Amino acid sequence: MNKFETIFLHIGLHKTGSTTIQHTLHNYREELAASHALFYPAFARNHSVPLVAMYHDQPHTYRMNILSGIDTAEAAEEFAATRRAAFETEMQQSQSRQMLLSGEDVSDLSVAGLERLHEWLMQWTDDLRIVAMVRNPIKWAVSAAQSNIRGGKTYAQANKRLTLLRLGDRLQKFLDTFGRDQMTVFSLEEAAQHPAGLTACMLEKLGLPAAEFPNESKFNQNPGMSLEAAQLISALNRRRPLIIDGKLNPRRFDGDVLPIIRGIKGQPFRLESDTMVRIRESALADKQWLEQNFGMELALDLNDGSAATTTDTLTFSMESVENLALKLHELNQIQQLEKKR
Repeated sequence: MNKFETIFLHIGLHKTGSTTIQHTLHNYREELAASHALFYPAFARNHSVPLVAMYHDQPHTYRMNILSGIDTAEAAEEFAATRRAAFETEMQQSQSRQMLLSGEDVSDLSVAGLERLHEWLMQWTDDLRIVAMVRNPIKWAVSAAQSNIRGGKTYAQANKRLTLLRLGDRLQKFLDTFGRDQMTVFSLEEAAQHPAGLTACMLEKLGLPAAEFPNESKFNQNPGMSLEAAQLISALNRRRPLIIDGKLNPRRFDGDVLPIIRGIKGQPFRLESDTMVRIRESALADKQWLEQNFGMELALDLNDGSAATTTDTLTFSMESVENLALKLHELNQIQQLEKKR
């Protein structure tokens, strides 16, 4: 079995430029292997799906598996075996001294799942290091709410069941499993100021040689959307859910509304006032946790993120919004079918 001197595991977090970093690493993987002796597995840009499929406690309930039709325990077990084989084949063939994996969904694994992942990776190295990027918790939560709506939630669900950053919950389990000395944490705000971009900043934080990635800016895959666009996607998710009873709706597919609806211009996206109160309260706890555990001073403005008002959400009648959402969805499906012909 090939042993790497060091394996770096980038765990996101979500909404901190992970997609940009992953596209950059994948597109420049040959240059990195030659100049840095750094191996980035090629069979997936984002290693979230294979790693979580391998080490999720119930992988058939993992959203990305469901969207791919892998919604039974047997299918999930078979898929996990194929992903592990794909990883290990590439790892055995690599001549690089170091390996870098990147998957933000790894941050959602349970403690038991992380322990299994740790055991597997330690078969390939004696030096396993974790790298995480954090950001302003208020901006993070607002961005996460948009992502949840794009991923199938309604606007009401995105507010009521809001995903908060909660750094203590997300990172403490990595401290416990991998150890403080094996973790590197820095902020998106710092990385965004780096003259060579997010990916170069991360490599420098890991103690790797400087690198330049001229095309990094082309890989930003998750721009924000307007409040009107969010309301339309929300209406579609309410009338025609993406997932029904743990299975992909046969009338939907992942990302089926984004090309048309997400680009609709309008008011800046905002969450409800009660939601913003919860976000700000949680943000203060995140700031304190980060200072205590990593000595980081996280920039935080409690005035970030204005709240939506009643008039923001009633620009159209609900009937009009739902009808428009359904029509746009059908139009987009027709366009997608035409592209496949």
